[in-house]
Amino acid sequence: MKSILGIGNALTDILAVLPDDTLLKKYNLPPGSMQHVDAPTGNKIWADLKQIGVQYVAGGSAANTISTTAILGMPSTFIGKVGDDELGSLFHAAQKQNGIRSIMLKGIAASGRAMVFITAPNADRTFATYLGAALELEPEDLKPEYFEGYEYDYLHLEGYLVQNQRLFRRAVEMGKAHHMTISMDMASYN
Repeated sequence: MKSILGIGNALTDILAVLPDDTLLKKYNLPPGSMQHVDAPTGNKIWADLKQIGVQYVAGGSAANTISTTAILGMPSTFIGKVGDDELGSLFHAAQKQNGIRSIMLKGIAASGRAMVFITAPNADRTFATYLGAALELEPEDLKPEYFEGYEYDYLHLEGYLVQNQRLFRRAVEMGKAHHMTISMDMASYN
């Protein structure tokens, strides 16, 4: 059976359904956009969302792809970096529950999170994303043993990783050295 290895941002989606765009305005988030936020802003938004009620789901574009392949029965592995915290543990547990061989490296920063605002009446989705420890994934983190012994057919890379060209190049080089077909998602417009 074919198998796949994915590398990307290990993020936990924090989903909140809002009655209107008041909270979006508070944080200057254009409806329907995806904005990166720093740690202090991310913490303030998360605190506001907790008061509303939220749902936590393991996310990140490459991780979502790998979750889908695992659920469909393909042997699947994911490499990412999380903080040593509750969201990192939640992300890792969700991957294991989906049958993913999860290589979760520990970073210094808090785990990354994508706070997703779903606003009425049109169910528009707006993202405020704090990447946190996911940004700490470095080329040196990709160890040869992660690629060896599993005979992966595919390597799937998150499009957002292009911003870290050294990491992206190392992943591609390692994939090619192991004769893997390489794919990547297209990320977001901003």
